[in-house]
Amino acid sequence: MTTALRGYLRFLAAADLCRPGLEHAVPRIPQWRLSSLPRYLSTDQIERLIASCDLRTGRGVRDRAILLLLARLGLRAGDILEMRLGDIDWLAGTLRVRGKGRRETRLPMPQDAGDAMLDYVNDIRPTSATPMSATPIGIFNLRLA
Repeated sequence: MTTALRGYLRFLAAADLCRPGLEHAVPRIPQWRLSSLPRYLSTDQIERLIASCDLRTGRGVRDRAILLLLARLGLRAGDILEMRLGDIDWLAGTLRVRGKGRRETRLPMPQDAGDAMLDYVNDIRPTSATPMSATPIGIFNLRLA
């Protein structure tokens, strides 16, 4: 609104209907970067994005697992990057997440996200000789064509 008012005052000044420079009297409203609420995807858009993963490729299986963790649990990319196999309690159906400030939280693993993680870990993820609890899931490090 203030931008439109300044433009109108410039027009009036150009038409000699008001004094030039009057547009500077309109105060500026501060606009801080990132001050608005973040944009988000609708539920339908999220479901279409998850369904778009090609499960015939290793990358598609991995991407689906990542998207389900992001969408269903609200995890951040850093949370997923720091996940270890030992963080998943398959019997209890929970996932341990180390959040901000290194606080640990146990979250219930939704069925579809758990199934996607199981598919990734069993079928796609490279095997490792390190102990299971310390083994990174490697969900972002997978290099597949």
